[in-house]
Amino acid sequence: MPNKIVAISTEVADTVRETMRAPVYGFPAHKELATDPVPCRHCLRLIAPQVDDVLLFIYDRFTGVEELPQPGPIYVHAKK
Repeated sequence: MPNKIVAISTEVADTVRETMRAPVYGFPAHKELATDPVPCRHCLRLIAPQVDDVLLFIYDRFTGVEELPQPGPIYVHAKK
């Protein structure tokens, strides 16, 4: 079965950038200069190491779709 990668919404990414909190769970988001190339779950491009700031936070793509929670860590560009 092929995998399909779906970007998170701009609304979710912007909310995390503004509040520095993970949606649903409310845990703090972590911001730092990227040290490795990691995929941005918003634009689906790599975040450039030693160039771009990155936000790391907990996100559950299946909130409201699946009964059991399935949170995991994701990265987005810290700037829009």
